[in-house]
Amino acid sequence: MESGHQRAAERGRGGGYALDRTYSLPPVNFTAREAALLVAVGRHAIDMRLLPFTDTLESGLDKVRAALSTSAQREMLARFGELSFLGVPALPSNKAVRATIERAWFEQQPLRITYVDGDFVQTTRAIRIHGVVMERHETRIDAADLETGKRRHFRLDRIQHAEVLCAL
Repeated sequence: MESGHQRAAERGRGGGYALDRTYSLPPVNFTAREAALLVAVGRHAIDMRLLPFTDTLESGLDKVRAALSTSAQREMLARFGELSFLGVPALPSNKAVRATIERAWFEQQPLRITYVDGDFVQTTRAIRIHGVVMERHETRIDAADLETGKRRHFRLDRIQHAEVLCAL
């Protein structure tokens, strides 16, 4: 409160004070080397589909790159040319689905998904995400079915459509 930052309060169990959702981090001063390594690892994570939330990561990496001087950016590009990452990327998934899953997960909102299982049977389910599991070749959503309460994993590459539902 003394710092002048906007804050929000929630009553009840698990409540407390927190910074307002519109708050953004203050500037962080990275050295050119620190920024280059963050961008390299972030680029690798995007290329290998290690994380499903690539648009948000790309936006953050753009901000880190933009903070570097022109000479530091040139040096970073030269160093990138000398890096090699080997591995098997996760299976590709729908960009709009990834964005919706990210929103629902970070905002703790329920969502409706259209899912195609291993037998090519399509179903629609209302779920709440409990976690994101990134395996070597695929990303899975750990979620509870809102009707049955049963938890299971849904492969991200098999989710055809997703939409955030109003909070239940």
